[in-house]
Amino acid sequence: MGQRRGQPLILAVDAAAMQQAGFTFYESGNGVWLVDQVPPQYLREL
Repeated sequence: MGQRRGQPLILAVDAAAMQQAGFTFYESGNGVWLVDQVPPQYLREL
């Protein structure tokens, strides 16, 4: 967490394409899905 400036931005992650490309996802103990990194080509602005 850090100080935020400007307008909020919402990003969508193409998790299906990441999985097909071989990225490994992990489920945390509280049910949140994690991945080590999300390259920019898998992000789009909503």
